[in-house]
Amino acid sequence: MKTISLTAALALLALAGCANKDAPNEANFTHAMQEYLATRGDLCVNKNSWPIDVTREEARQGSRNTVQLPVLEKLGVVRSADAVAEGQPVRRYELTDTGRQYYLARAPYKRDTGHALAAHDLCVAKLTLKKVEHWEAAPGNAQEMVVSYTYDIAPAPWASDSETRRVFPVVDRLVQGAGVLQLKEPMVLTAQGWEAKDL
Repeated sequence: MKTISLTAALALLALAGCANKDAPNEANFTHAMQEYLATRGDLCVNKNSWPIDVTREEARQGSRNTVQLPVLEKLGVVRSADAVAEGQPVRRYELTDTGRQYYLARAPYKRDTGHALAAHDLCVAKLTLKKVEHWEAAPGNAQEMVVSYTYDIAPAPWASDSETRRVFPVVDRLVQGAGVLQLKEPMVLTAQGWEAKDL
């Protein structure tokens, strides 16, 4: 009769545990987060329809576009010219060749998330996983977990400019927080294992 050592038996059990895609463990959540960030790791700034027209009234009110677009123009991401839209004068901003490199297609969500996703957006950086830090069960649902993770970030060259970061404070916060700031992502257990809810 063949015998197996206790050490070998424990090693086999450990391997079996690693192979269990349903287990809430670091390996499974690391894989799920890498998959999620490969698809959803682009940091975009909600400028998904071009050209963008800024009216004189918007300029007087100091709208977001009034503040942000001139900075992007200074950095060569957009260009502008006077135009007329719906009978009123506007400042029309269009993407330059540089800007078009960062106007990315967004993959549709795999499941209903309750909010729409634009087909394209102007994206300023790419996040990748640094480390899954911890996870906890979502309240009242054993099939969901909330994963906390740290990330690395690769901003576009123009997104590292201090003026860009001033007018896009969320971008600035995420660039400053690389490797330290913990973000959260809800996970759901599927037939294929753990998967980001917003994939």
